[in-house]
Amino acid sequence: MNAPVDLAARVQAYLAERRQLGFGMRTPSHALPSFARFVQAAKHTGPLRVELMAQWARQAQGGKASAATAARKLAALRPFLGWLQQFGALAPKRCGTADGVPRDALWANERHVAEAVLHWLTRQAQR
Repeated sequence: MNAPVDLAARVQAYLAERRQLGFGMRTPSHALPSFARFVQAAKHTGPLRVELMAQWARQAQGGKASAATAARKLAALRPFLGWLQQFGALAPKRCGTADGVPRDALWANERHVAEAVLHWLTRQAQR
């Protein structure tokens, strides 16, 4: 992330805000802290990147997550990433990567984040 920010604290703030607005947060209340722990365990510094999100989505207890599991994890992550953009925590957009996949991106709509991650996962599976 751009400034030293505790991602776990951002997750808790997001979940609290959404609960106050009346949203059911059963899946995100498990998935988002898991993502924050993954980022911390990876000792990641700097903006969150598509590859990091994809690595988290693909991991599963006892092995590699199925495509359906990865998609569900990313679906839980998407709204949080949209909310997180206000803090400058996502990587700035860079164009013109070698394989045409935006490696780092700050999208106006969090749906694009999930689409890029799913595209990246598909390309990785084809290799």
